[in-house]
Amino acid sequence: MNAPFFRTESQGGYVLLEALVAMLVFAIGVLGVVSLQAVSAKNAGAAKLRTDASTLANQLIGRMWASDRTAKTLKDQFQGGPQGSGVTDGAGYTQWLGDVTKPGTVLGSLPGITVSSPDIRPTVIVTCLPNADCTPPPLPQASTAQVTIVLRWKIPGEEIKANGDPACQIPGQTEVDWHCFVAVAQMNAVNN
Repeated sequence: MNAPFFRTESQGGYVLLEALVAMLVFAIGVLGVVSLQAVSAKNAGAAKLRTDASTLANQLIGRMWASDRTAKTLKDQFQGGPQGSGVTDGAGYTQWLGDVTKPGTVLGSLPGITVSSPDIRPTVIVTCLPNADCTPPPLPQASTAQVTIVLRWKIPGEEIKANGDPACQIPGQTEVDWHCFVAVAQMNAVNN
């Protein structure tokens, strides 16, 4: 015969309290996972944009490498920059910049760079080494140029604190409120 189950007053409500505490711990864990997922998605998106910027810079360096590679040609064809920077856009720069309808171009890949916001367009500067005027040297010296490519982009609605990198700043502007990628390459060409 089974003995009747008697509940004492000291045991009342413990199971309910344990269940509520367990649900609270579970809910905090779920909220932590959800916030971690949101941060992870944001970081993955930022990493994709940095990868796109790197790919675009390497694409332009590849075009330069396939060209004449003399410092004067590089400067004439591939140099360009934001409005007001005093840099004249070359034909190679304009082609690389592209338009918003073409994926794989700068305007089609990086957010915040549009035709209506020319102040954050990429900067491509060709510096002649050692010939400051970019004139071809006599044979057999090499015409050497240092190419600096600065890509900037801005994600809509994102607040960015100034990173203070002087390479990211645009002449005439004091604040840096965009993401920035800088690539530097040295091009050597022997004139024939």
